[in-house]
Amino acid sequence: MLGVILQASISSLWFELRRSFSGQRMAIAFVLAMFPPFIMFMVFRTVGADGYSLAELLMAIMLWIVGLLSLILWLPPGIYSELEGQTWILSTSRPYGRVSLVLGKYGAAGIWTLIVLAISYMVTWSVCLTLLGLDLGEFAWGFFQLSILAALAYGAVFSLLSVVALKRAMGFAVGYVLVSEVLLASVPAVVQKFTVRYHLQSIGLATISDFGLERINDEQFVNNIILHEPLPLWGNYASLMVGSLIIVLVTLAIVNWRQLITVHEN
Repeated sequence: MLGVILQASISSLWFELRRSFSGQRMAIAFVLAMFPPFIMFMVFRTVGADGYSLAELLMAIMLWIVGLLSLILWLPPGIYSELEGQTWILSTSRPYGRVSLVLGKYGAAGIWTLIVLAISYMVTWSVCLTLLGLDLGEFAWGFFQLSILAALAYGAVFSLLSVVALKRAMGFAVGYVLVSEVLLASVPAVVQKFTVRYHLQSIGLATISDFGLERINDEQFVNNIILHEPLPLWGNYASLMVGSLIIVLVTLAIVNWRQLITVHEN
């Protein structure tokens, strides 16, 4: 069974990737990829060398925003687009069609997001090195890890919303980001640990840099406010990977259990 599901999911993944090579999506990907280098160039041209010490923090914020936007544009509307385009019935008629469809869209969105982030990082690195004399290459490994973990975790959440909310999935995805990843992730309480951003920033502090926190020079402030009793590093990795797996399994269970009807039938 697992072999059949894997084969069907890979086929769905390749189909989604081939279908995504459209002029509109390529243009969106290009705009997203060019956003961080443009913003960083403008900021450093304005503030000068005084802002170089916060380069990795600005880079992390820009890539986080771009990654979220990429996944929000690709994933939440996925299931409803199948219903609206009258292709859902064809997908469900194949063995494990619903599972392979969800996994294919999840994988394709993750791959596209990683490509956008990789291009954005390389262009930003080149621009900063050539025009500003600022080398961001030392942060590549840290950003590589964070990009993969973020694509897995946020992709899982948005896949769940695409199945649960359908037509309103994109609105729910934006609401989730604002409430959970912006508001709750900034609250110094236990609830902070249930957000994706908390674990990403914990890993980022260990693999990239302290993002200027050495200026505060207050370990208690960092532990109680920024990370709120930080977990061990392996705990953050495990939370993201296991949490993503659980959310994906819940999504697959719902899409198999829920009776979805096409727009025409509705």
